[in-house]
Amino acid sequence: MPKQKLTRIKTILIKRLLQIDISVIALRNTLAHGRMLTRHPELPLKLVKFSKEEGGRVRVERSAEITPEWIQEQIVLIASEMMKKTITSRYDVAEHLATPEEMAAYLEAAMEESGGDAAFVSKALGDIARAKGMSQVARDSGLSRESLYKALSGERSPGFDTILKVIEALGLRLHAEAVVVHTNP
Repeated sequence: MPKQKLTRIKTILIKRLLQIDISVIALRNTLAHGRMLTRHPELPLKLVKFSKEEGGRVRVERSAEITPEWIQEQIVLIASEMMKKTITSRYDVAEHLATPEEMAAYLEAAMEESGGDAAFVSKALGDIARAKGMSQVARDSGLSRESLYKALSGERSPGFDTILKVIEALGLRLHAEAVVVHTNP
């Protein structure tokens, strides 16, 4: 597929899917691929974007004199487009823990980063339990869903027996490893 056609398709998709004002795309392309010209240092700069047509001819696609007013207009245009399109959502790690290996790696990282904070580790277990399905973990551990949510909220440190039941219900295993401590003579 010719490059020109792909560019047109991308522009149409951007306009339809993202509903972005096409002038912002044109401005971005001009700034990224244009040339700034001036004949005299005291005259304002001119921004020119050229395009090469299939016959080899070059045409001016966009031209603008860069003045402080023009810059301010572009800042306002881009800022208003960004504000319209910026949507944030809460990140939930449980949505990204799909495999037992990912769950084990997440728990391992949490234990390493916890600094001895049991509530931090229990919160990580809660994330894994939500990824696996809290109802299933409750059934497999013999604990109620409500007590699991409380114990694994990260606001308290559950008992070690609860931790062991949850880890087993999650299909994970704790293991001990010797830590090499270097002492200075």
